[in-house]
Amino acid sequence: MGLIAGYTTPPDLSSPTPLEAEATAIQREFEQALQVIRSDTRTTAEGKRIAIAEIWAPAAERVAALQRRQQESYDSAVARLERQLYGTIDSSDSAAIVGTRDAFDRVEKLAAEQPPTGPLSAERQATQLLDRALKTGDQPLVRAIIATAMNRGWHELLAGFVAAHSDLGDPVSNMIELRKWDPAVRMVTYYTFRFPAPHEITGATIERAYEIADERSNPTSPLGTPQPAGPRPYIGEKPSWLSAHR
Repeated sequence: MGLIAGYTTPPDLSSPTPLEAEATAIQREFEQALQVIRSDTRTTAEGKRIAIAEIWAPAAERVAALQRRQQESYDSAVARLERQLYGTIDSSDSAAIVGTRDAFDRVEKLAAEQPPTGPLSAERQATQLLDRALKTGDQPLVRAIIATAMNRGWHELLAGFVAAHSDLGDPVSNMIELRKWDPAVRMVTYYTFRFPAPHEITGATIERAYEIADERSNPTSPLGTPQPAGPRPYIGEKPSWLSAHR
């Protein structure tokens, strides 16, 4: 495992992070319990539906929590590197906030309006703009150009910046490497945390699954009309983590 600004990365992009591996283990344990419920010939379809909701809801809740933890960890790593690169902006300094916002708007406009290649490409013009910003000490503009360069893959600009500013080389290199692991765009992450409800409760949210599970102890309709006695409770084996999350 690697570590970039406190964010743990696996050996390669096709391997799971520790939190992704944990999410996969939860889903596998759920699948085993699901098969036990589905194969129980003594329980009615409605009984199985309730039992499945009982085990899917806490499992999905845990997987969702792991996904949030991973995104928060990544965002924290990005913030740490940004502080190394750009420093911090005083939230009470309205002029600095406006200046930073205007700088980002300026660079994004340049990137959107200029051609991606050629002598007048957006990257080349941004490089010239960066040189002037560094000479004049325009930190908001430097921040905006470097951030945009990372987002748009302006590798020549970044390489030149790192070569000229060895003191910032590591944070820039780390930021470039870290962005490869962005959970918001990484396919392995997407498929790992994708945990839809089984077809017995298809389309159910976690909240709705808990409501379905509660039907066993509160067998009434949404209008409060008592319903006929439901199916007998599921008596098969349940995952060890279920009781701790209900």
